[in-house]
Amino acid sequence: MSGLIVKPQRAQDKRFGGTTSIVAPVLVADGQWDAFIPHPELQRDSFGDTFGCVSFSAVNCLETMFRQKNNPGVVAPSFSERFTAKQSGTVPGVGNDFATVADCILNNGVILDIQWPYLPDMTVAQFYADLPQDLIDNAKAYIRYFTIGHQFIWEIGRAHV
Repeated sequence: MSGLIVKPQRAQDKRFGGTTSIVAPVLVADGQWDAFIPHPELQRDSFGDTFGCVSFSAVNCLETMFRQKNNPGVVAPSFSERFTAKQSGTVPGVGNDFATVADCILNNGVILDIQWPYLPDMTVAQFYADLPQDLIDNAKAYIRYFTIGHQFIWEIGRAHV
């Protein structure tokens, strides 16, 4: 059990180095992102593992890019991995795949962690509680702040994003 579901590339998925509509500048010329990485957040607690690693990874990428764009010293928002895991259909004990989580963020947005936090004493069932409609509606407001895309990188027959 890992939480990461590896699925075959879909027809609509872009392949890095191939024909793509994603055009983006190099954001950090030396490739050193350490100054922009958010504080670590665990995807598990004493009650169990959320299997939300793909959502945690995707949300951390957004937070990292926000800090890089706005200044590493700026207090960057912390987005709710819990919201993204639930909204993207992550299955406890199983996980999710990169493309599904990326598409969920692209189409449904994100919310702040303070709006739907992962508390230290939360069970996995509580982590995956039904989302209130107002949070689902509020998440769409964040879509305008991000240009989100994903590309597969093929390495020795394995797909990475």
